[in-house]
Amino acid sequence: MKKILYMGIVVCIAFLTLVNCGRASGYERGILTETGFESKYLDIRFTLPEGFIMATEEDMRLMMGIGADITGANTNFVNMTTVYEMMASAPVGLPNVILMVERLILSNITTEQYFDILKNNLSDIDTIDYEFGDQITSVEIAGQIYKQLSASIPGWDVFQNYTFRRQGNRMVGFITTYSLDTKEELEILMNGFSRLTF
Repeated sequence: MKKILYMGIVVCIAFLTLVNCGRASGYERGILTETGFESKYLDIRFTLPEGFIMATEEDMRLMMGIGADITGANTNFVNMTTVYEMMASAPVGLPNVILMVERLILSNITTEQYFDILKNNLSDIDTIDYEFGDQITSVEIAGQIYKQLSASIPGWDVFQNYTFRRQGNRMVGFITTYSLDTKEELEILMNGFSRLTF
């Protein structure tokens, strides 16, 4: 699982510059299980498709830099800058999806401005050369409209989609990583998301 998480950790570290010390605005972290995820705050349910695996709570805590000795009851996710809600992947690592929620520096930052910061942060990573798509598109996930930026890593056959929307003073995001051979599997994985309420 550590190899599977590596790419997600590298990618997600770039978000740490978007810290906000503002109020929580009703945020509450979702509930992670071995076969899925639910979040009332996000109005999202994830049902793990057959053949895929979920990251454990311990895996998610490692991504957030939280020690394993700190119990969930003692972790104040509301005040954290970046919270990784869930991750699911194929057993070999690709494709995978990470769902995260991040507080914003400025209350009036747009999704487009957020993508500009993201591109700058990813471009600053010395070990990976990203190429970004020319357009930001709109996609629907679990009944919500998101903006999506695509990226690739030349020579690695690795592609990523950064898919975000604002909710209050937070940015809700999906980061998907896949290869050309696993693009259809990614669709199966993303079809596991639905609205929690109808």
